[in-house]
Amino acid sequence: MSTTGYGLWLDTTGDATFDLNASDRNQLVIDLPSNRLRLLLFTGQERDMPKEQAGRFPSILSAFTALASPGRPRATLPPYWAFAPWQSRDYHSSQREVLEDIDRTRELGLPASVIVIDSPWETAYNSYQFNPKQFDDAPAMVKHLHESGYKLVLWHTPWINNKSDPPSEPGFADKIDETSPNYAVAADRGFFVKDQNNRPYVGRWWKGEGSLLDFTNPKAKQWWQDQLRLAIAAGADGFKDDDAEGSFVAADVKFFDGTDPRLMRNRYGSLFNNAVEELIQQDLKGNGALFCRSVTTGANGLGFVWAGDNEASFSPQNGLPSVVTAGLSAGLSGMPLWSADLGGYLKQPDTPNPTLIARWTEFAAFSPVMEIHSQANLTPWTFDAGKVPGAPRLASETSEDPAQSPSPTLAIYHKFAILHMSLFPYRYAAAQQAESSGIPILRALVLDFQDDPHARNLKDEYLFGPDLLVAPILDENTSRVVYLPTGDWLNLFTGEAFTGPRTLIAKAPLDTIPVFARRGTILPKIPEDVMTLVPAAESGNPKLHTLANRRVYEILGPAADHETTTIDFEGRTLLRFGNTLKITDASNPFSANKTESKPHIILRWRFLTPHTATVNGTPTPIQPDKDGIPTLEFDHTATSTITWQ
Repeated sequence: MSTTGYGLWLDTTGDATFDLNASDRNQLVIDLPSNRLRLLLFTGQERDMPKEQAGRFPSILSAFTALASPGRPRATLPPYWAFAPWQSRDYHSSQREVLEDIDRTRELGLPASVIVIDSPWETAYNSYQFNPKQFDDAPAMVKHLHESGYKLVLWHTPWINNKSDPPSEPGFADKIDETSPNYAVAADRGFFVKDQNNRPYVGRWWKGEGSLLDFTNPKAKQWWQDQLRLAIAAGADGFKDDDAEGSFVAADVKFFDGTDPRLMRNRYGSLFNNAVEELIQQDLKGNGALFCRSVTTGANGLGFVWAGDNEASFSPQNGLPSVVTAGLSAGLSGMPLWSADLGGYLKQPDTPNPTLIARWTEFAAFSPVMEIHSQANLTPWTFDAGKVPGAPRLASETSEDPAQSPSPTLAIYHKFAILHMSLFPYRYAAAQQAESSGIPILRALVLDFQDDPHARNLKDEYLFGPDLLVAPILDENTSRVVYLPTGDWLNLFTGEAFTGPRTLIAKAPLDTIPVFARRGTILPKIPEDVMTLVPAAESGNPKLHTLANRRVYEILGPAADHETTTIDFEGRTLLRFGNTLKITDASNPFSANKTESKPHIILRWRFLTPHTATVNGTPTPIQPDKDGIPTLEFDHTATSTITWQ
């Protein structure tokens, strides 16, 4: 996309290089392998868009994502529970460690709805059968996981191994079979990508040697989906689609449909992800999550995308700063649901670095998904080396060590994980906007402030949804320069008011991140005691605090100079003008978003001190909550009008 008012899409799945006025200031040169050329130019005025939207980035991005996602929404929305924090490890050496993640997360009061079991978990790569040498009683483990209010996401790749390397993970010697039992079946039936002699192409990847499923063969795809059904039958609620980069595909391989291997460089990952998403929609009825690593046009709106193997550092090349830039770039490329491994995946000599983890935690809290995953197998209770949380132990742990002390980094994670969970309605409404328009949740400032030369050069601050501006701390400092574009802004945590455009120095102690809200914002949230977004009807556990029917609306500071309108994730319209808030239900809300009973509204005024209030003309008492914030509560019907003085 160019700020001069156009977007350019080279529709190919092969490698391409772009010389953007570098060799010649008057020429843009594109080099690609292909026997056909399809180049699309977007002016931002497609589909009878208003003239004032011509050349604007949101219009260009919307038009692009409509063409790049034919026959489906621009983003396939995962279920509610996928928007809660995720708990993952690089590997679980035993069932005990899975149970630790399940139980300790709840004991520490950390909200979460997803447990990821990464590799290895199978008898072999990729047999889709739980390994009894690793898990003593997998059915009981999965049952406990579900009853504790979690969903299970399992790792896999499109490889099936015929010669696995000895496991590098400690404690796995002799626990993984060298050859997957389904390899011979797939080879005999011709379901693998082939070499020039029409034998299965055998390649190397990080788990040994194996062959790639040929997703261009309909029978191979169907057989492979049946393999995944073994995992679904064992309790999987989603899949982590790792690998599938076409860099593993040799130049001389052959595909069932005759596609040139050079054009499978990116297409292969899309075929892989689409095959899994089909299964989620068919077998799980859409109540499943897809977590993708390799994505291009054609699968850009399927589930969540994560950033791959970033290192646990402040490095601009592959650490936290690069992750922020990558997330904003993904959003501008039509990938609106994006995440990164909290703390960085690749461990460094100083891992765990509490300062890095704190800053990454704060950034992750203002991301679509907050997912812990580390090569060092970190969990929130091991974020501080040598320190453990002063919280109830697992039932199996009876010893007490007086030298052990509370973990300050765990306290920061606890604070921001609760904030992230409480912002679920705001994040999900932004995801719904991505579904309909392609506008991402993480928004580079240029998307909204295209004509601001300072805003369009920034790559380390962003809009989080429509109303929050986030400036994460990306180094070891406790302050940073923040640019506020045109508008009236409030510090989300202090209420301090600013008018942009202006540049300021924002102070940010280790447990703080600079975030600014548009003045007059109504921020939809849920109560801070919600620990899971898995419905009680699915977990069968009535003791867990779930979404239920409680809704929180925070009124941030004085009203804007004009009416402000917010649409929440259940289709309600929140209209604020002066000291009045009108809440109106959608005339035809999606059935999936209907509450089972009248929602109980908790209204909070932040940075304001109202003295009296009425709900639909009836005086209603205002009480301070536990933090001293003025609050009133009422049961909402189709329309509620709240006024205050």
